[in-house]
Amino acid sequence: MGGDDGSGIFSTLKHVEEVEEEDVSVKLESEGYVTASKAGKTPTPHEYKRTCTPGISFKDVTAVMKHFKSLTTKIPQVDTKCLQFCYSVIQEVTKRGGEKVWENATLAVYGSDITVILQAGEHDTNHFEIAVDHEDRPIQHCQKRGLRLQFWDSVPMVVSASKTLMPIIGKLIPQKLVADQLMKLFSK
Repeated sequence: MGGDDGSGIFSTLKHVEEVEEEDVSVKLESEGYVTASKAGKTPTPHEYKRTCTPGISFKDVTAVMKHFKSLTTKIPQVDTKCLQFCYSVIQEVTKRGGEKVWENATLAVYGSDITVILQAGEHDTNHFEIAVDHEDRPIQHCQKRGLRLQFWDSVPMVVSASKTLMPIIGKLIPQKLVADQLMKLFSK
């Protein structure tokens, strides 16, 4: 899965921090997007907002895809890839932090011809963005991480550090002393 260090495609994306349920266009316009309603027309069918309960899941992405398939104006293939990529993002993040991550989260998809906002919960604790890179490949960026994701993202670093430090500690402290202390601790 692609990421971004802040200097790539996501550095130019407008961040949608909160979106009012009634009109996604209002927030998008305030963030610098030119929407159809700003041009004096009705909003295009390619802007979509969905409030997800209890959290963002595969069924919400499926509902978005069904919505776009039902339109008379078809969306570009690259936008379909972005929507399909949502499944991978949800699966990977759920593996790392559990389904609770999606209960207060936003998943924003910025395709070539679509803007989709999936939002769950009252707080935007976790904010994920999916966009298209210069080669028309979908990439994702986690704009904001809650404590649960911060913890699970730090586990590999702690494991790596402990693997590095254990041989050094083993040389400094005699193993018999460590074994004796562990026996005392567990025998209580």
